[in-house]
Amino acid sequence: MDQVVTAMILVVATIALGLIAFAFSSAYSSTVNVSYYNQIEAEKISSSFNPTTVNINNSCALIIPYSYFYHGIFYVTVFEVPEYLINSSSIVNPSFGKYVNIYSSVELHDYNLTNILSLGGGEIALHVEAYLDNYSAFYFKLPNPGYIDIVWFILPSDNSYYVIYEEIVS
Repeated sequence: MDQVVTAMILVVATIALGLIAFAFSSAYSSTVNVSYYNQIEAEKISSSFNPTTVNINNSCALIIPYSYFYHGIFYVTVFEVPEYLINSSSIVNPSFGKYVNIYSSVELHDYNLTNILSLGGGEIALHVEAYLDNYSAFYFKLPNPGYIDIVWFILPSDNSYYVIYEEIVS
């Protein structure tokens, strides 16, 4: 009788450990798959995103966002950095410079975003101040000599945000 009880305990313990291992592996793979799907979706939207930038009297830049594929919300931020960083724009984030005020004919609401990712999935900023936009044109003052403005269009995706388009204005 003792052998039957011991065998039964071992069988139950083995099944329990198997179920726990299966649960952990399923949770991990579903998280990875969702993250991968979000990244693919952001890349698809990025390829369709085509804003127009207009220089107005060498004092302001007007940006008109457009996407033939995506019609949802996005965030926009503009920050000014020294011009010598122009070749490093893919790794530059707002902590390298200062934010630039943007203006629009519609009321822009500002937000603090965290976990900002590149389309490759790497984190490029921990914290960004951005404005919620829904395809309304906006403008901002051109940078001072020796500086460039970097405009990021940011797509919300679950618990993170993807920079889907970057524009350098000088």
